[in-house]
Amino acid sequence: MSRTRRSAGFVLLLVALGLTSIGCRSARGEAAVAPDGPARRVADWFVDKHYVEADQEASVKATAGEAREKVLEELRLAQGARAGGYQASRAARQVYYEHLEGEGAHHVYALRVDAGAITLHKRVTLELAKVGGAWRVVRISEEDLPGPAGGHATGPR
Repeated sequence: MSRTRRSAGFVLLLVALGLTSIGCRSARGEAAVAPDGPARRVADWFVDKHYVEADQEASVKATAGEAREKVLEELRLAQGARAGGYQASRAARQVYYEHLEGEGAHHVYALRVDAGAITLHKRVTLELAKVGGAWRVVRISEEDLPGPAGGHATGPR
């Protein structure tokens, strides 16, 4: 399978898993505000919102430029799926991440997404820039990482 196809599949999985949580956050009326402060704080906040909580509505607030367009496209996909009658299950999903490297405007994370019978491993690189005086994520790049069995997605353990 091509890298682009795997990446698109990962995005669709995250979007599908996040459909319910997007609606729940809005229903509770919580307003997420992108943090000010050092780039690392903004990068960590983005990873928490975008990948751990699957809350694209919140994570888009910490983006600009190319990254903003990518997150908005994910929101459009989620809204389209919901309009088509798709309802995400509330099945347990866990996302673990580790900050591998980075200072200033460049941060790299390793993610493991456990979604039922499937486990995905990704390397996420975030590029940040000062926009309007605040650090914002301007580029997101995702790369498949080998799982424990040498594959990119692993089945039941």
